[in-house]
Amino acid sequence: PRKYEPCLDYATARKAFLAGRDAFDEAKQFFVLDGFVTDHIKICQEVSQLWKMMTIHEQQLPRQAKMHKRRVQLLQPILHEISQTAYGQEYMQLANEVASSYMSILDIKEQMFPNRPKSDRAQAINKINRLTHKAILYHRLFIRGFHENLGPDPPEKMEGYLQRPYLEARFHVARLYTKIIGESVQATCQLNQASLLEYKTIVRLVEKYKCKEFVEELKIC
Repeated sequence: PRKYEPCLDYATARKAFLAGRDAFDEAKQFFVLDGFVTDHIKICQEVSQLWKMMTIHEQQLPRQAKMHKRRVQLLQPILHEISQTAYGQEYMQLANEVASSYMSILDIKEQMFPNRPKSDRAQAINKINRLTHKAILYHRLFIRGFHENLGPDPPEKMEGYLQRPYLEARFHVARLYTKIIGESVQATCQLNQASLLEYKTIVRLVEKYKCKEFVEELKIC
């Protein structure tokens, strides 16, 4: 059997990453999106996870951000090619991972912000705002997958195992609204109102679903 080495540093991780990516790229040549939708999506998701694992061994924040961006570039186009109605589960998985990738980039940009020159901060703020809006958008796409007919209203009932991922996505949306830097006091107030409304909705839904797995987040709400 083939011997595998543990990925303890960047060099060994990169070696494993390249081998995995090459194998998946070869598989994608056969399992194309037009004809093998679910298989193609699974392969792309695996490659996305390879990029995610590489960020663990990457020390430079800008390079980490670029790796997460590669995940977005890999998965986001598929959402424009498939129907959420026909491929509901796959669509939700992709939307959730794209949202998570945007959040990872956002966190990195926020860490880098204090070290940016003052002359570049306006541009950095615009970038942070764009990333935040993108993260909210794809969380919303994930959330609506739980709703009847992909509508705006939360379901009256929800199976226990579905409650946490659903509420967690709404929790992320509420938190993300507070990260957008408003252009004025009025804009900031509107963003805070949107966040508050989302938190109130979460509290109401936790009580409605009798969810017992959202205790710590509920305290924040």
